[in-house]
Amino acid sequence: MKLIVISNPTSIPNEVAIINALLDEGLEIFHVRKPGLNMKDTIDFLLGIKTEHREKLVMHDHHSIASKIGTKRIHFSGEKRMYTPEHDLKQWRSKNYTLSTSVHSVEEYSELSPHFHYTFLGPVFESISKPGYKPMHAFDLPEKRNTQIFAIGGITPDKLNDAALSKFDGATLLGTIWQDPDNAIKTFQHARRT
Repeated sequence: MKLIVISNPTSIPNEVAIINALLDEGLEIFHVRKPGLNMKDTIDFLLGIKTEHREKLVMHDHHSIASKIGTKRIHFSGEKRMYTPEHDLKQWRSKNYTLSTSVHSVEEYSELSPHFHYTFLGPVFESISKPGYKPMHAFDLPEKRNTQIFAIGGITPDKLNDAALSKFDGATLLGTIWQDPDNAIKTFQHARRT
């Protein structure tokens, strides 16, 4: 199963070193979600990530700096997506950007613009990073799809073989990685072997 890791929303000790280690370990896509950082602090944070790994980064905020730091991947939250004209998405795609977003239901997924390459859908299980954020319902995913669907919410290495994940294109790790940063690499390795 293809894995994506999302940054902890707030800073944690040795975070950049852990991110570099995850990418060194073979992580292909890393989402940078730091809602509290302004553009300058975001750039400073990103400059700590090895140059050879920056193309694997996905920017949740400050989309305008993506190409400057070496990536052509941007993410639109559900709210940002609602206020982004279709024309703008088309322009990003015409510049060879990979676009992602987040949805919380199959109905919302069915209304997505065809310009998105993949979306997060969940929570599939009770969230680790947002205690009390429970799964809404089982997801009856469409067989034919233009946009890949990655499960999010409560994903741990032990749940990667759960039947609930069987129709997803991949899974997203957040809380399971950052709840114990000292063991982030071991957790990722365990997930990748599953």
